[in-house]
Amino acid sequence: MSDIAAIKDDPLARVILNGDLLQYDTKKSKGDVYRQKYPPGRQKRLMRDYLTPIKDKILGIIGGNHDELRTEEDATPILDIAEWLGVPYLEGQGLFKIPVGRRLNKKPFVYTIYCTHGWTNSRLMGQKALNLHRLADIVLADVYMISHTHTPMVFPDSYYVPDLRNNKVDERTRYYVNTGSYQKRGRYPTVKGLRPVALVRPIVLLSGSERRIEVKV
Repeated sequence: MSDIAAIKDDPLARVILNGDLLQYDTKKSKGDVYRQKYPPGRQKRLMRDYLTPIKDKILGIIGGNHDELRTEEDATPILDIAEWLGVPYLEGQGLFKIPVGRRLNKKPFVYTIYCTHGWTNSRLMGQKALNLHRLADIVLADVYMISHTHTPMVFPDSYYVPDLRNNKVDERTRYYVNTGSYQKRGRYPTVKGLRPVALVRPIVLLSGSERRIEVKV
C-alpha cells in the first residue's frame, strides 16, 4: 500500500499494470484452489479497492497467466476490474505513447513504452534477458517491459536512425525492464528449487526538459 500512496501523492506519476494482479485459481486450473487466501470473486473486489485511489493514473491494464489464462470460457477478471475503474483493458500487450514536458517549440517530448506480461519459465538470468530483448523484434519503442518471471532487471541498448531530411544519423538508446514482483517466495518456487527474487520495482523516469530516460531500481 505504500507504493499506492506514493503514486497517489505524486501528480506526475503514471502506472501500467502488466498482469498477475490476482491468483484466481479454480478447481480446473493449474493452481491450487485450496491454498489461495481469497476466492476469485473477492480477489477482484479487493484489487478494485486497492487501485481505486490511483485509477486516474493508470494508463492501462494487461492480464497475466495467473489472472486470465487460468479462467474458463469467456471469463476475463482483468477486464472486469478495468471496467470498474474506467481504465483501458489491453489483451496481451500494450503500446503507450506518453507526451511529457514541453520543448522550445512548445511541443512535448514523446516517449513510447511497449508492455507484455511475458512467457518464459527459464531458470537462467541470461535466457530471461534474451526473451526481454526479443521484444524489440515486435515493435520499435523507447522502453520495453515484461513481468512474468518476477525478476527485476534493467539494461539498455542503442541503435542508429537515419535522418534523411538532414543527411545525418542519430543514435538512440532504448531500455529493457523486467518489472519485478510483490510476491514473496511461496510453495511453487520452493518445491521447484527456484531462487528467491528481490522484491524491488524498477521505476521509469521520463524527462520533460530534454529527451532522456532513466530507470531506477
